[in-house]
Amino acid sequence: MRVRVNTLYRYEPVPMDRFHPPYNIEVNDIVRVVNLPSCPKANTMGHCHVEHLGGDFAGLVCCNSLVPLTPEEKKVVRRALTPTAIRRPTKRFNLDIVRDSQTINDGDSTIHTEVPVL
Repeated sequence: MRVRVNTLYRYEPVPMDRFHPPYNIEVNDIVRVVNLPSCPKANTMGHCHVEHLGGDFAGLVCCNSLVPLTPEEKKVVRRALTPTAIRRPTKRFNLDIVRDSQTINDGDSTIHTEVPVL
């Protein structure tokens, strides 16, 4: 699978990343693909560098470990990244905290999803 730079993905490790995991990333973390200076570009030999939403380096992962976000997940992440009067935007986001049963109320439409807990 090919990934695009500056796009958000959900990290689900394939066996290669399970045997030798990146040091600062967990399953279902939301990460952004980046090109670092003096390093091979994304998709070279099937690997890419990723960072957390706050810009902290997360590690080098296999491109097959990155899953594109669904529309429901994009809404949840967008809401977490939006600053409000009482909270700052998040720097690290993991979808496990909203996986059990989530209701997304986006103005005129309400989406209710049931996701089994693994």
